Amino acid sequence: MPPYEGNIIEIKVPPGENRIVILNRSDRGCSFNSTYYTTLIKPVSDILEVSKRRGKKKQIEYKDEKYDVYYYVYKDGSGYLLYFENKSNELEDKEGYIFEGTFYFKLENLEIDDDEYRDKQEWKVKLRPGETSYVKLLMKDLTKSWGYKYSYSFKIKEAVLNNAELIERIKNNGKKKQISYKDEKVEVYYYIYFINERYMWFYENLTDKKFKATFSFELNNLKLDKEEEKEEKKEEQKEEQKEEQNEKKEHNLEKENNNAEEEQENENGWKIFLLPGESCIK
Repeated sequence: MPPYEGNIIEIKVPPGENRIVILNRSDRGCSFNSTYYTTLIKPVSDILEVSKRRGKKKQIEYKDEKYDVYYYVYKDGSGYLLYFENKSNELEDKEGYIFEGTFYFKLENLEIDDDEYRDKQEWKVKLRPGETSYVKLLMKDLTKSWGYKYSYSFKIKEAVLNNAELIERIKNNGKKKQISYKDEKVEVYYYIYFINERYMWFYENLTDKKFKATFSFELNNLKLDKEEEKEEKKEEQKEEQKEEQNEKKEHNLEKENNNAEEEQENENGWKIFLLPGESCIK
């Protein structure tokens, strides 16, 4: 029974609960008239499947090319639900892919029902093959009209599950080159492969000797992803520390020293240090 002010009140009643509103009489004679607006806000879990059956189905497309990512727009009494699904895992003739999209909304008396995006006009989604997601646009004021407009941008990326699969793909599909030293070819190879809007290099040392090299580039509309590279190195070092044994401490120390050298790379290149049998991705 909060002390409501004015002549307009908003009441929300969760399932199984009740609310009481008391109108205090200020004089002997009293009367009142009322108008009201109501809606039932159903849990999202109750309307996900309904949105697929009754919602307006749309397909992601760009320049007349359609992708196997669908979304369903469903309107209920409290707003809109947009339900997304990546069905690229159901393709028979190709592998699935990752969908990354940003939806830009122009909202009228609606808000994104998500604490992270509530005060924003855009929403981001990332779906691996077979995954689903949703965004709820919730009405703010029952007494006013509501609606929305939107546009979107997106990326389609190949779904690489792990590092081993990535290496296999690079070796099978990348451009293979061999290192030469003093006009003599050595058993050190590298592969160049374009995937997910980036070029990747895979180096492998098949000799019984250490391999050190510096690669420099002239870049046009490209940049080296140093920050991601550093994070990958940190993760790799954590795994190595977990698995290391006492007899390998000296070897690991040498490798850590060389990793420190690699961090001093110039802006448009990198250094490589591989022990016999080792490989790395850049």
